[in-house]
Amino acid sequence: MIEENSEKVVLKDRIERLEKQISDLRELLDGITHEKIYNQNKKPSHESDIEVEKYLDFTRKLFAEKENLQKGTWDISPGRDIKHGWDSLVDPWIEFFPTIGDKVPSAYRIWQSAHRYFKSGDLDRADRCERLNYILHNSYIPSSIKFEGEINFAYGGIGVILHKDSDIQPFVTVGANTTIGGNGRQVRIDSRNGRKTTVPKIGTLTTIGAGANISGGIEIGALSIIAPNSVVTKSAPAGSILAGVPAKEIGRITPENCLNYKAKFLPARKWSDEKFIDFVKEKIG
Repeated sequence: MIEENSEKVVLKDRIERLEKQISDLRELLDGITHEKIYNQNKKPSHESDIEVEKYLDFTRKLFAEKENLQKGTWDISPGRDIKHGWDSLVDPWIEFFPTIGDKVPSAYRIWQSAHRYFKSGDLDRADRCERLNYILHNSYIPSSIKFEGEINFAYGGIGVILHKDSDIQPFVTVGANTTIGGNGRQVRIDSRNGRKTTVPKIGTLTTIGAGANISGGIEIGALSIIAPNSVVTKSAPAGSILAGVPAKEIGRITPENCLNYKAKFLPARKWSDEKFIDFVKEKIG
């Protein structure tokens, strides 16, 4: 029943848009015809005739598409030779997202809208944004979560799960299929509100590899690198390089070797070497 109602809404919207196109074309054709009537004493324009026929042909196609929609026969790709038929579940979604493939908003951009709605008290639209992130990116990023600065989600933010109390500092890069969640085994004091929490804090300019799982009331220091598929359950100082299950420190970033790792930090790629070194000295010493 839900699927049927969804299809009806999509079809109704498509038909309304076609009717608007047809109406616009009629006005254009009327204008062309009006111009020809008042220029009868002049030699007929072959180009004008071609233009009229072009719009008439397009109008006929629009009428045919509207008729097919009303009959329930949907040409999913007009003008293309498609061998497969219409899928009553998939194609309404494709039609619902007409810009699919070139203008899909990133998970971070959707969160920005969700957070604005949340702060304004429009919880319904905030919730809709959360669901949109789930549909488009298979991610759960709560509208209530507050980032201290810009966050980079790799590949637009695929498969990201963030606890609503996560404390993620600016310029952090979150890899695909990353989970930042809570557990009751470790507790820290959240500096934002002075309360106990069992959810991690991720330091500035940290890079989290794809598939990593970070949980508990732990703190990952700034400029750390967490290798893909690592499971992090203990705190780590700034500049740590962590890997494994459970994750262990396998290296350390210092002002002396930091340029070897600069490319690992996406936002820092745009910085000069001098700026990056100064940032490392400030955060690590």
